[in-house]
Amino acid sequence: MHSKIKLGVDLSSLVQPLTGIGFYTQKMLESLKPAETSIVGFLPKPLATVSLPFPVKFPPVAMQNLPLWPHLWRTFFLSKQLQKTDLDVFWSPRHILPYSKIPGIPYVLTIHDLVWKICPETMDKRNYYHEKLLMPHSVKNADAIICVSQTTKQDLMHFLKVPENKIHVTYLAPVHMINSSSTVSAAYSNLHQNKSFILSLGTQEPRKNQRRLIEAYGNLPIELREQFKLVIVGKKGWGDVNLQAFVQEKKLENFVLIYDYLPEEIVSYLLQAAYCLAFPSLYEGFGLPLVEAMAMGTPVITSNIGAMAEIVQDAACLIDPYSVGSIRDGLQTLLENQSIRQKLKEKGLERGRFFVWGNAAEQFNKIIHKLI
Repeated sequence: MHSKIKLGVDLSSLVQPLTGIGFYTQKMLESLKPAETSIVGFLPKPLATVSLPFPVKFPPVAMQNLPLWPHLWRTFFLSKQLQKTDLDVFWSPRHILPYSKIPGIPYVLTIHDLVWKICPETMDKRNYYHEKLLMPHSVKNADAIICVSQTTKQDLMHFLKVPENKIHVTYLAPVHMINSSSTVSAAYSNLHQNKSFILSLGTQEPRKNQRRLIEAYGNLPIELREQFKLVIVGKKGWGDVNLQAFVQEKKLENFVLIYDYLPEEIVSYLLQAAYCLAFPSLYEGFGLPLVEAMAMGTPVITSNIGAMAEIVQDAACLIDPYSVGSIRDGLQTLLENQSIRQKLKEKGLERGRFFVWGNAAEQFNKIIHKLI
């Protein structure tokens, strides 16, 4: 019987509102068994809106307002905190480890994607240089690396020459669960009479490919657009992605609804109420909305490349994300053909059962046990 493992964790991704890596961190921590793991969190500054069920360490208040402090903290100051803490293992869920290696503390690193290497033009410059400069060093410093897909594992081996025996693949699982709240349904009833909308989830940024999706939707026959609105939900990312202006340019204001932010319970409700999920991303390390939609029985249209094709296998309508015509054809097939939609719904439910947070936590436990 192993004694309790003392696990240090970089919690900086838990800044609200949570994005993909924040959800991943939260769900993994919730899934680790308290009887097996004792957690110590590390943050560059306190999180105003989050209370955590374990101790958290911060740097001195005087440092917390320095320019670029979260980046400086993670790279240079965090290792000093680790040195003063009794830990068995340290885990960073977000691509970057402390620059200095602390003797006696194995480092575990999760890599979600290599956007900076594969789609650099879709990143803002600050994040691009941060990852370009620090990820290769972090990967070398890591004693074990967790990838969220085989696609990311292959990318890591190809671009950063990481040895295969250092990499472990653990899939993510749904974050948004089925929500039957009547208040939610009343608030958004105008969207889902007879499941009358296509849902698109994802930060408004070039990599998520919403412009091609809007154009493809605009090329559908008018009778289909009158029956099925396109609902896009995602906070504004970076870059010149003014989707509202693009919708007006295409004269689709009456058909396309864009929400920068919606509460999580409403996102859950929309995912289960949608006629289908459209996710034509150009590159993903995983693609969390895919497993969430499948688990809820919502049919999926997604890209025929990379992690998207890996995650859905044959349980979705696959399209070429670089082709507006291919996206339009995929939408039209799913909107018009009931038997294909029903088949994908059943296959999606079956495939969705494969993705469970408990499995990811169990694999994580095995990885850290091997290191100590």
